[in-house]
Amino acid sequence: MCKGSEASSLPAWELTDHGKMWRVALEIASGPPEVELSHDALRLRFSPGAEAVVVPLPAHALPIDPELARCTFSRKAGKLLIEWPRVVEASCEQAAAAEESCETAEASEPSESQEVQEAETSERTLPAETEDAQP
Repeated sequence: MCKGSEASSLPAWELTDHGKMWRVALEIASGPPEVELSHDALRLRFSPGAEAVVVPLPAHALPIDPELARCTFSRKAGKLLIEWPRVVEASCEQAAAAEESCETAEASEPSESQEVQEAETSERTLPAETEDAQP
């Protein structure tokens, strides 16, 4: 869980791990802000023409998938909730699978030194076998 209110124009916010989702809860007293999501940033604009404020999300909560993110605003609670899927676990699983497939490929393919040794061995034995085969 991360909490913050870095700039005075940034409302208090909290990042939590909510199952397979990340959830940012922002305390907003005024009406719903304009929300802009990108893969690496969450920006809020509290009035048209105002400068956007960036919520400083930690790197472990990124990237944000704007296509799958959900935003809800509750006037009664004065909260803006933004949720997006966690991709860290999937990335770790993909990295582990890729590493495993590399290890399998390395184990099944002979190394260059093994190929050289096999070639030297076969070169040494071929003439002897050929000499034995001749009467």
